[in-house]
Amino acid sequence: MTGYGYRGYGLSLVSELELPEYLPAPVADDPDIRISLDAGALDAWEGGAGAVGEFIPAPAGGHLLRISGVAVYYVRAGSEIHISVEPGADPGMVRLFTIGSAMGMALHQRGILVLHGATVARGGRARILVGDSGAGKSTLAARLGQAGCEVLGDDTMALFNAPEGGAGKWLWQGSRVFKLWEDSIEAMGVGVEGLIPLGNRSDKYYLPNPAPAAHAEADRGVELAEILVLEAADGAPRVEPLEGIRALQAVAVNTYRPEYVGLLGREAEHFRQCGELARDIPVSRLIRPWGVAQIEQTLELVLSRWDAEPAVRSPG
Repeated sequence: MTGYGYRGYGLSLVSELELPEYLPAPVADDPDIRISLDAGALDAWEGGAGAVGEFIPAPAGGHLLRISGVAVYYVRAGSEIHISVEPGADPGMVRLFTIGSAMGMALHQRGILVLHGATVARGGRARILVGDSGAGKSTLAARLGQAGCEVLGDDTMALFNAPEGGAGKWLWQGSRVFKLWEDSIEAMGVGVEGLIPLGNRSDKYYLPNPAPAAHAEADRGVELAEILVLEAADGAPRVEPLEGIRALQAVAVNTYRPEYVGLLGREAEHFRQCGELARDIPVSRLIRPWGVAQIEQTLELVLSRWDAEPAVRSPG
C-alpha cells in the first residue's frame, strides 16, 4: 500500500487518505496504525449491521461504525482502520470521523487512556482542558496558542506512561486543527473568511492550529502537569483543586467516548488507569465567567500556572 506518512500521539501512521491534520513524517514500513481505503469495510458492515452512528463488534473481530452519507469505518487490533467511503461523501467529513471516532477507537483498542479535551504545552509541560460540550475548551486552547503556547490537540489526547520508568504521564502532538464556532473565531480577531466550514454546516469552521508543536518537540513529547476542568460561574477566574474521588470522577467522565471502554470490556483496566492518573497528576476546576468576553483574564490565570513551575527534563 502506498500512502502518506504521519505522526500522531507519538505513533507512526500510514494512510491512503490524506490527513493534513497530523504532522507529516516519512512513510513507515511497519506503522503503528495503517489507514486504508477499503470497500471490504462495507461488506463487513453488511455482515453484522447494527445501529448507524454507533460502533458495533465486527463478526471477524474489531469494531464497525457507519456514518450515513459519509463512510463505514472498520477498526481492528488498534493497528488498522479500513474506510469504505460512500458515494458523494464530503471529504472533510470523512477525515473528521477518521481522526475522531475511528482513531479514538484504535487508541482504545491499544489500551491507551484517551481524554476528551484540548491540550496546550509551554516550557515542556502540558495542560489538558476538559469539560462539557460547549464549555470553551477549543476556544481557550486556540487563544493560548495565539499567546505563544504549543497546542498539541483540539479534541482527543492519548496519555502514555513516563519513559524509562519515571512517574507521571507524557503527551505527543495529536491533530493540528480546531473546530470552532464562528463567534469564537471572530472573538479571537481572526475572522472566518477563507476558512473551511465543518461539513455542510455554515456556523462551525476548521481553524488551523495557531501553534502546533515543532517536529522535534512533537517527537520528544511533553510532561502532563495538570488537568483543568472548565466550569462557568460569575466572579473572577479562579482555580480550585479536586481531590480523591472527585478527581477520579473528573478524569473518568472526560474519557474520550467512554462507551468504547464498555464495548471493549476494559472497565476494570480503565478504572485503574483513571485512578492512577488522578493520583499522580493534579486535577483542578478552572472556574470563569461564561463566554468569550472575559477570556483575557482566564488566559492570564492559566499562563501564570506555567510561570510558577520549574523546567522539566526531556524523556529522550
